[in-house]
Amino acid sequence: MIVAVTGATGYVGQFVVRDLLEAGHRVRVLARGAVPPWLGPVEAVAGGLGDAGAARALVEGADGLVHAAFSHEPGRYRGGEGDDLGGFLAVNLMGSLDLLRAAREAGVKSAVVLSSRAVYGRLAREGDVLAENAPLRPDTHYGALKLALEGFVSAWGAEGWRVTALRPTGVYGIVEPFDRTKWLDLARAVLEGRASSEARAGTEVHGAEVASAVRLLLAGGAPGRAYNCGDLALAAGEVARRLGAAAGVEGRLPLAGMAPKGVMHCDGLEALGWRPGGARRLDATLGAMVRRLRPALRSLADGG
Repeated sequence: MIVAVTGATGYVGQFVVRDLLEAGHRVRVLARGAVPPWLGPVEAVAGGLGDAGAARALVEGADGLVHAAFSHEPGRYRGGEGDDLGGFLAVNLMGSLDLLRAAREAGVKSAVVLSSRAVYGRLAREGDVLAENAPLRPDTHYGALKLALEGFVSAWGAEGWRVTALRPTGVYGIVEPFDRTKWLDLARAVLEGRASSEARAGTEVHGAEVASAVRLLLAGGAPGRAYNCGDLALAAGEVARRLGAAAGVEGRLPLAGMAPKGVMHCDGLEALGWRPGGARRLDATLGAMVRRLRPALRSLADGG
């Protein structure tokens, strides 16, 4: 199967590409520049989101599409529009719709659009549980954008196209470049015995589990449906404690902060056979982070 992917070098996209390649699929990516070698043996189409010609070239002859691209101010998802809401929507809303329309017209059999828990608005931050049928009331432009895209997913699904939306929580896992990896600053603080100001709490899912959910939806998602995708509720203090255990150090841990809210129910994915990795996968990932980070810290301490 040929699967077209946007946002391939992003935090989620690189897990998606790796999973598809390991499953034996051919992967074609949309890329503004040279594709980094760590992404793997992919075919590249030059261009970006909002480039109609590149969108048509990307989906021509493809069997599936994964739309994970999102154009935003550096380091900002919520508030990613900066001072240019019109430009933000022109690329992320209209560019996405142009891409999906091109895929539909090209005969792409199935598509998955990356949405977000931000469609729930305050409920995602203050509620105890997020069911897939909970009220959708976004309170950010990011969440409003994602909900708008979900509306078009629903409309195309009603026409019989197997297009679905996936709502991940926060995503963790080791990525390239390594410095982009979540909790890396917290891991450095633990290894160096420093106190950390990190006191956030949130819900998380490993990127590889998001990728496996994407593959399940490409094969058998219900047309027009949106699926929740989450795993663990974590405070920063708990992550630091587990990092310390992986490193064999006590460290000065951050305050645990408030307990995470808005834990997702993922009934739709679970009905398709999806299972998250839980604490075991979290600990394996944190251990791998420590092993990769420790030599670099030792080199710095030695003046290297």
